[in-house]
Amino acid sequence: MAAQIDAWHQADDRRVIFLTCYWMTTRNVLHTIHEGGFIDGPWVERLLTRFAAYYWDALDAREAGLQAPRVWNLAHDVAEDPAGIAVESLLLGVNAHINHDLVLAVADLLRPEWDTLDAVRKGHRHSDFDTINTVIADTIATVEATVIAEYAHLARWFTQWAAPAEHTVMLHLIHSWRDDVWQRATETFVPMTEGDEALRHSLDADAVARMHGLLATTTFAEHRFLRAFTWAHRHHVL
Repeated sequence: MAAQIDAWHQADDRRVIFLTCYWMTTRNVLHTIHEGGFIDGPWVERLLTRFAAYYWDALDAREAGLQAPRVWNLAHDVAEDPAGIAVESLLLGVNAHINHDLVLAVADLLRPEWDTLDAVRKGHRHSDFDTINTVIADTIATVEATVIAEYAHLARWFTQWAAPAEHTVMLHLIHSWRDDVWQRATETFVPMTEGDEALRHSLDADAVARMHGLLATTTFAEHRFLRAFTWAHRHHVL
């Protein structure tokens, strides 16, 4: 992650926004594992590894011109737009990684063991999954103060005005999405037939629908007037 972040930062590739957030969150989850903050740290670490694999697989496929999840292609398209808004680049990446990748990663880990776990151990898995929400909440504040601020400097006054609402909405969305992930993974994807492409396509389509919903919401629609401002400033029109 660090190597890709460095490469994208040097290339002024705004896909670095999401990846930096992802790297910071992963680093903080690993720290929490090492501090004994989870019931089953090794399981959480395996989840992190499987989760990351879906991100890199989608990126590698896109870079090679191969088929990748549509939600990731669209998220990368938005992030690569020179007139894009930083918070959109971040949230659309978060949407793709949580509402698509995380469902599959959780199911991959739970499927082999689900029928052998008693209620207590299933509860432990769910508890560890939820503990990551606390790590995310702590990380988002740092992301907003560093990564988002760096890319929003052209309209810092607007960013400062909107930041409290953005922070609240972002955390609410992420926690709500992760609740949906656990339910969908355990109820639909754990019992799925291996290689059920129809179910995977449905997951991708639902994540794309959430993406369009994000772009249409009032909170993020308010940012869209900044696209013209950002483009004009970069091209020395202002």
